Amino acid sequence: MSIKTKHHVLCTVLLWFVFLGFPCISSATPNAEIKVSEEKNEEIHFGVLAFRPKPETIKRWQPLVDYLNARGLKQRIVLEAYTYQELSEAVRTKHTDIVLTQPAHYIELSYEQGLYSPLATLVGRDGDMVLPNFGGVILTLSSRDDIRDLIDLRGKRIALTDTISVGGYQAQANELFKLGIELPRDATLVETGMPHDNAVEALLAGKADAAFVRTGIVEAMVKEHKLDPTKITILKASDIPSYPMRLSTHLYPEWALAAMPWVDEELARQIAGAVLSLPHGGEVAKAAEIEGFTIPGNYKIIDEMMRTLHIAPFDVPRKITLEDLWHQYADVIAVTSLSLGTIPLLLLIALLRSQARTKKEHVRYSENLERIVAERTSELVLAKQAAETANIAKSAFLANMSHEIRTPLNTITGMVYLLQRAGVTPEQGNRLEKIDIAGRHLLEIINAILDLSKIEAGKFTLEEVEVNIRAIVANTISMLTERARAKHLELRVETQPLPPHLLGDPTRLQQAILNYANNAVKFTKAGHVTIRTSLADDGPTSALVRFEVQDTGIGIAPENVAKLFSVFEQADNSITRENGGTGLGLAITKKLALLMGGDVGVVTTPNVGSTFWFTVRLKKGTLNEQVIEPAAIESDEDALRRGYAQSRILLVEDEPVNREVALDLLNDIWPRIDVAENGLEAVEKSREHAYDLILMDMQMPKMDGLEATRQIRRLPNFATTPILAMTANAFVEDKAQCFAAGMNDFIPKPVEPDLLFAKLLKWLSQQQD
Repeated sequence: MSIKTKHHVLCTVLLWFVFLGFPCISSATPNAEIKVSEEKNEEIHFGVLAFRPKPETIKRWQPLVDYLNARGLKQRIVLEAYTYQELSEAVRTKHTDIVLTQPAHYIELSYEQGLYSPLATLVGRDGDMVLPNFGGVILTLSSRDDIRDLIDLRGKRIALTDTISVGGYQAQANELFKLGIELPRDATLVETGMPHDNAVEALLAGKADAAFVRTGIVEAMVKEHKLDPTKITILKASDIPSYPMRLSTHLYPEWALAAMPWVDEELARQIAGAVLSLPHGGEVAKAAEIEGFTIPGNYKIIDEMMRTLHIAPFDVPRKITLEDLWHQYADVIAVTSLSLGTIPLLLLIALLRSQARTKKEHVRYSENLERIVAERTSELVLAKQAAETANIAKSAFLANMSHEIRTPLNTITGMVYLLQRAGVTPEQGNRLEKIDIAGRHLLEIINAILDLSKIEAGKFTLEEVEVNIRAIVANTISMLTERARAKHLELRVETQPLPPHLLGDPTRLQQAILNYANNAVKFTKAGHVTIRTSLADDGPTSALVRFEVQDTGIGIAPENVAKLFSVFEQADNSITRENGGTGLGLAITKKLALLMGGDVGVVTTPNVGSTFWFTVRLKKGTLNEQVIEPAAIESDEDALRRGYAQSRILLVEDEPVNREVALDLLNDIWPRIDVAENGLEAVEKSREHAYDLILMDMQMPKMDGLEATRQIRRLPNFATTPILAMTANAFVEDKAQCFAAGMNDFIPKPVEPDLLFAKLLKWLSQQQD
């Protein structure tokens, strides 16, 4: 019997098995049940994809992990290097918590583990070149006259590292797919393994007709004298002005830093903030051979590409159908059927084919519809997750930037205060005053940006306490008096009777009206500025109060009015250059007014003046008895010196210069103050000594102020000891965390000495009572 005859007989037997309904062999294997320990410990594992030897990978990324551990995170991070398969398994078995991996692997993990978008995206570096994105390069030998375009690669041998590399295969395969060349069907793939240099060397050795490599490989090999650039040609070479390297594909986001779903959200936020705060081009970044990290990139384009190319996890195998068997073995079935005299069998097959085709069309339509719905749903979920993660990352970034700016700013304003108090010459005093004004102006800008960010993120909280409108206006006038006097401007106040006991947020009302009044004084050269309050609407439970600030200033051109209340906008750039300003004040006033149930507007005439107004809806409260406190006969600092000089104080502060400033402020009252440089030291000192009050920083190495407070509260005799946060973490949520940990009060940096002394007097006097 010939081989061909045996083949036909075997096929015939198999087909009879199909028609008679014999069981088919399933390729599915039982899912192995893996037991994962849920035991929590003090360490979390940071898994990094190792495309270089593991010792080299550990050496490269250990400085980053050391940097994170020094940021006072909730848990200590341990670095581990994995191959592609090992990292996937470590995630599946929950043996790693944070991953840093290439984009395609991140997409695979995101679908398998239900991840949110990454915490951050890596920004690469090659020598002096910053590379926020990467792409793929397709090259061939310059001597190959038969390969001059991508379409010429059909049927050719292509060298590449592996098919899981985005820059080394998937990006190029996507470009070929657009031309109708489907890999690996339409070409022969020659996998060389890492590094990418191997693919180029295979091309040069004649083992392949073309090569796929990641951007930067060609330039690096030329620089290292491993490649003569005249011997190769880059196909579909595009020179993007903003990108320093040649490439053949689109650009894609760099590696993703992601937290697994089981990682604590607060810890994930801390890690995101820490890596986004990592100085670009700094020592840690240089050690890791990167530029730094940025907010999450658009990984949706990677997702779409992997779907197009049917790359895992979108590589569901095509099912073999009855029609497929008929197309492949029609001649065998026909010959066998005739030889057996089974013409009715052919009719049965035809009927079965018709039924199968109809059923298949219905199933295909149904599956296609389900796939489209699933894909669209997945895209919406990804978009929502990306927006949420970007918002978390932005909030974390702003919080860390606020802390990093406020810390040195506290040193500047503190030193200025100490120098002024020590006594200086008039000329020196004038210079110090200018430094102090500049520092306070910088703080105002920081606060404005943070306020805007919190409002946009929906995390802005308004107080609801009794407000005194007259007092707010009077306070505004007092803050503007010196500036107005210097410009010979008259400040006027016009008020109408308002309902008593209105409830609202006096701080934000003050901020809104001060934004208007500051601008009025700034842009008015002569005449007057009038602050006016009136009742716009009086309801049974609330009142709509209108605030106006009228000036005799330069006015605003009609074409510029529309953009006045937009973020970072000014009516005229030339005015901005002359008078300064960020363009945030009016935008924040509008957002505050809207949050308080009101609106904003302006009536203006060029060269005549402007009237800016806003309204707010305030609730009506009930009469509360107010205790009239006697007028102070001495300052808080003097009261502390007179009555509490024997109190024992513990200062917990890790930053040396800020520690020096705080000690200089307090040493006039308490010549000897105990000092701890981190939370761990603070707990140990509290075990050894009884303190009357503790000033606690929030963000410190080894142990942060929150954990230190919790541990101190558990010590004997420290249940009611006043612990005051003194920190550059000035967000509302930071304040809430401090109170939740057991602190009694909150003093933001830069520290206002008067506020510090007032808080100390309040809590020491209560402790003594």
